[in-house]
Amino acid sequence: FEDNPKIVGATTWFKVYPKDETFMDSLIFFLTGAISLVFNNYLKLSSTSGGEFQMMRSGAFRAIGGYNKDIVSMEDNEMFSRLRTKGYIYFANNLYIYHSGRRAHILGWPYMIGQFFLNSFFLIVFKKTANKVWKIVR
Repeated sequence: FEDNPKIVGATTWFKVYPKDETFMDSLIFFLTGAISLVFNNYLKLSSTSGGEFQMMRSGAFRAIGGYNKDIVSMEDNEMFSRLRTKGYIYFANNLYIYHSGRRAHILGWPYMIGQFFLNSFFLIVFKKTANKVWKIVR
């Protein structure tokens, strides 16, 4: 942020804790991270970011009104799509964020991927997600 005032948000690689990581976790998070790296840092298209890690300038966050409380899933992607109207999103290629991966492990990757595409379509077309409730998974 100090080096480039046009950067308003940042994201990075996501990994599941090594003791819990599956092949699908590593494959999917590598692919999504690589796409985010290319779109953000090389093409300067400021792609969205997953909810596992999002960093942003507080002024930019306030300027866009923060998260949309009416969206129950993919609120992180929707918020970052508005954030990119204020500047660039940077992908910190030298960092990893570790998390549990519990949602995909409990609900399954096919379900999660289907939900991603369904809700992405609804956000683009209808400005809301298909889900009315996003079940808490613990």
